[in-house]
Amino acid sequence: MEYTPKVISTIRLIEDIIPVSKEEVELESGKHIKYTVFEYHDAAAVVALTSDNKVLLVKVPRYPIKRYLWELPGGRIDGTESPEACARRELEEESGYIAGQMEELIVFYPEPSFSTEKLHIFLATKLVLTGRNIPENEGYCELKTFDLDTAIAMIFNGQINSSWSVIGLLTAQMKIRTEKGIKSR
Repeated sequence: MEYTPKVISTIRLIEDIIPVSKEEVELESGKHIKYTVFEYHDAAAVVALTSDNKVLLVKVPRYPIKRYLWELPGGRIDGTESPEACARRELEEESGYIAGQMEELIVFYPEPSFSTEKLHIFLATKLVLTGRNIPENEGYCELKTFDLDTAIAMIFNGQINSSWSVIGLLTAQMKIRTEKGIKSR
């Protein structure tokens, strides 16, 4: 459900990588509220499953939180690129694999209280290793495969905690269980 409050004023704070603005809006009730809005690029990520049900994860340094995180391959959508094209590009760039089959699992807003970013999560199967080297400028430390059940356990023991990775892995697990007729506990 959408709503469109009347914008009273907008002040651009930053026009760099992530445009940030301060907006005052009038709600339907007539009340005025001020928001800070981060106009972040949409992104795509990939739950890439091998033929033996292992998932590809990349270990990434995340400077703002000063930690390395295990994440799904993914990144921001460039220009007019479609979400699926982005997912395919990011999978190949970050892992050296291409997907024979790609299916969108879920689309969500990771932080709609202050950001416009929308994330598209895809399930990639029928993977083929291209033999391409991962570019050094990608900043990834390690690429590793984990059993899907192990990756899910890593969520609950705090080893996987980026939003797109948590949501993507849990959604993939639910889809796979549903297709196999396995009921959730």
